Amino acid sequence: MAKNNIQEQASHWVSLEIDGKELKNNKEFNIWIETLENKTAFEEQKDLINEIKSLPKDFLDELKNEVKQNREIENRRKIFLKRVTPLVAASILAIFYISFFVEFPKYSKEYLVSNKIQNNILLPDNSKISLDANTTITVKYYKNRRVVELSKGKAIFDVSSNKEQPFIINTEKIDIEVLGTKFEVVNFENKLQVNVLEGVVKVSKSKEKNKELAIVEKGQSLQLDNNANIISQNSLNIEKMLQWNEGKYNFQQTNLEEVFNEFSKHLDINIIYEKEKAKRYQISGNFDVKHFDNFLNVLPMIHPIKIVKQDKTIVVK
Repeated sequence: MAKNNIQEQASHWVSLEIDGKELKNNKEFNIWIETLENKTAFEEQKDLINEIKSLPKDFLDELKNEVKQNREIENRRKIFLKRVTPLVAASILAIFYISFFVEFPKYSKEYLVSNKIQNNILLPDNSKISLDANTTITVKYYKNRRVVELSKGKAIFDVSSNKEQPFIINTEKIDIEVLGTKFEVVNFENKLQVNVLEGVVKVSKSKEKNKELAIVEKGQSLQLDNNANIISQNSLNIEKMLQWNEGKYNFQQTNLEEVFNEFSKHLDINIIYEKEKAKRYQISGNFDVKHFDNFLNVLPMIHPIKIVKQDKTIVVK
């Protein structure tokens, strides 16, 4: 690959990383960076950005204004070269090529939720997010957009409307632009789903920015395969589906092990199965974690099991 092309590609990947993309899960990036020359170019580009970020803000603002207004910058360049390290000075043209000052977020925060659900996380614009257990997101607010990187897991979004600052959720496979208010995104290895409770969202393929996959409206559920191809788009009872953050579940032929796993996201319990077969018994119905003891009492009426509760440990016999 020509040197210029390598630099261009390196700039592209660095820009995506700065914008919140999770490159370690990007197959195309992982293949590209296996080459030593590519990896070196990528690391150098990152170093340049770090050097730029360390420069005084007032100086950067001055230089950005000059670039935008297309004025003569020769004198300013001399000042600039005295302030930066030799690495940046030698690569000044590369810096300008990547738009010189990549837009940095005004607000940035990462959330890593482990084994318990985290509800009603309040964002700077009063939008709220509820995160399921084992979910990772990064939130970044820029001047003209709000971006959430959902690396894995499940989240409910209740978004404050702002046409001047669209709200966008990125996953490895799809991007979701919010045209409404309240919806859920499920991003697991074997499950990709968008459920809209209120408003409308637009879903596109991550690697094809202009390729719209679907407009998902209130009361609809969009399911996709691992290649972000549509499996189905149906009208469902979304309201019941989006109550897991409140501890309310609608199970449909769900394995007992999965049922207990959901309840354990709200309760401090430990489940022991005397036999593996018991894990596969199926449960259907509406259940509330507030009435967990009632659920335990009902189980022996449904399946040939006995429940023994010992403090926080529940033994399924």
